[in-house]
Amino acid sequence: MQIDMVDKFAALEPLRENWDRIYDSDPEANFFLSWPWMSNWLRRPGWVILAARPSPATNEYVAFFPLQLVTGLDEQTGVFYSSIRMAGSYFATYTGFICVPEFEEQVISAFADRLQALNWRALHCDDISISARRRQMLLGSFSDNDFVKEKIERRRHTTRTGENINHDIYMYVDLPADWDEFLDGNLGPKTRRDVRHFLRQVENGGEYRISLADFETIQSDLEVFFQLWLTQWEAKSRVYAQGIIANCRYMLLECHKASVLFAPVLWKGDTPLGVHIAFIDKSKRSLVCFLVSRNLAIRKPPPGLVLHAYSIRWAIQNGLRTYDLGTGDFSYKYSFGSKERLVEGVRIDPTNSRRNRLDRRSLPSVMSSVRKLRQEGKLHLAERGCRQVLETEPSNLEA
Repeated sequence: MQIDMVDKFAALEPLRENWDRIYDSDPEANFFLSWPWMSNWLRRPGWVILAARPSPATNEYVAFFPLQLVTGLDEQTGVFYSSIRMAGSYFATYTGFICVPEFEEQVISAFADRLQALNWRALHCDDISISARRRQMLLGSFSDNDFVKEKIERRRHTTRTGENINHDIYMYVDLPADWDEFLDGNLGPKTRRDVRHFLRQVENGGEYRISLADFETIQSDLEVFFQLWLTQWEAKSRVYAQGIIANCRYMLLECHKASVLFAPVLWKGDTPLGVHIAFIDKSKRSLVCFLVSRNLAIRKPPPGLVLHAYSIRWAIQNGLRTYDLGTGDFSYKYSFGSKERLVEGVRIDPTNSRRNRLDRRSLPSVMSSVRKLRQEGKLHLAERGCRQVLETEPSNLEA
């Protein structure tokens, strides 16, 4: 198995059709590995894709593994280090790789070998969504003598109502072909009654309504979402709230241009009550919930329930077969007849200290940090950084 390293967008762009063929063939592929999402995410620097083809003589790839290269500084030792994360962390709901199923065993072994040949201090596999079979093959390729593998423990999350949420549990709903069948088969009597009542309430031409973002309204609808999101979350964690918004501004409009964004808005007159951000995955026949922002002062109609019900009905009417509710075993998700699956992250640390050597792709980031250290007067750290750069690239003139 030949593994190529793709790290320039000009080299990635011609691979779109090949990427789509692999994605369509892989039953484990998820939206956040699809071309509309990943091709936009990778327009920013600091990434590499492991691209697998059966032999050097073959031009067609059979697997892609998108990764992010991250550089850090250990101020105690003065040493810069490289680490690897899954492309999309920590914004995408899922991460991972795509692979033509018949090649998965050879591909995963070759991916692991190529990763082990790189220089990194830690490999962070957050939110990696792969089957137990693929997970065992991947982790088993890293020897216990040379690597330490630890489960990534998620931060504890207790809701305002006292629920202890397990974010290793991801929820999804199998959708039937008929809306009434969903109502009768998935919902309890009270939830079914509420859904019917509230959907009638927003569709009877009264003060409540739902609009669906289109090319004329997408900019303003996204601004509504951003404002509601900041109002909902900024007081709790300003960095988190603004980080989400920054990534949304970068990604969502492009997703809409690619016709994969689904964004219904619930209104009372001209006042927005909630916005649902989801993604349409036609290949996997799935509607993937991503974010919901809502007016916290509104209880009835409940924005979350109304928007989820509207979205599920739309998904069924458009032939989709899965409604993906993402991370967290929140009690409300079970009211839709949801099923659980486990998605656990793992961190891999090498025991070999030579992996403090920098990856050449991380050198621009290190030199940017060195320039900042010089400006701050931390000359000993800047000098140490330059020496590390020269160890990897002796011809680097700036270092």
